[in-house]
Amino acid sequence: MLHYIRTEQRDSQQRIWYGVLAVENGRTAAQAGGLTLDGDSAQAFVLRMNTGQASLLHFPELIDDYLAQGS
Repeated sequence: MLHYIRTEQRDSQQRIWYGVLAVENGRTAAQAGGLTLDGDSAQAFVLRMNTGQASLLHFPELIDDYLAQGS
């Protein structure tokens, strides 16, 4: 089963960057880190991807769209 998880990573200035991890059958299928500093926005994006059953095939396009929205 495919699902998406919000990830967190601190940079050298101790800011938390959020990203998305795609997990399929317990294994990492794709990841995009360092997308935004806005944790709520990243969580909402992950929720939309899970609720809409976003395809792994379209993962790069979904990430590009998210970034284009200025999130």
